[in-house]
Amino acid sequence: MAEGMIKPYSLDLRERAVALADEGASSLEVAEMLGVSDSWVRKMRLRRDALGHLMPSSPPGKERMLTEAQEEQLCHLVLGKPDATLEEIVELVAKHMRVRVSISTVSRRLIEMGMTRKKSPSTPAKPIGPRSSKNAKASFAEASSVERRAFFSSTKRASICR
Repeated sequence: MAEGMIKPYSLDLRERAVALADEGASSLEVAEMLGVSDSWVRKMRLRRDALGHLMPSSPPGKERMLTEAQEEQLCHLVLGKPDATLEEIVELVAKHMRVRVSISTVSRRLIEMGMTRKKSPSTPAKPIGPRSSKNAKASFAEASSVERRAFFSSTKRASICR
């Protein structure tokens, strides 16, 4: 089971909850006795009636497309080309790691690794202040190089990259 996921209640607890409810106790009474919610007790009865068992189902979603080692490789690929778009990173992953992943997967992994994606210093800054393009260009040109750099940030190194 993935880290951070809540484990389902044991089969024993599920069976006790349904047995108590079958003996005539209300969902609220069963919930108080077992320290669970009354809606969960009702759901267990419905599960048994619909499926014929009380086994927990598998968690939603698919398995991760990238292993920890591949995530580290992804990190190094991104650091090697910090201005790459997500589309370009997907292509790099396919080329260097021979794994097909979606843009969403790459984006989620980078966020989980703590890598922030920002504009590169070569990208023109959006004007601050008046919307007139003449005024915006002038205010940016007047700013010192330190102030101009404050507009930008490159890819932040993630803790997973070694």
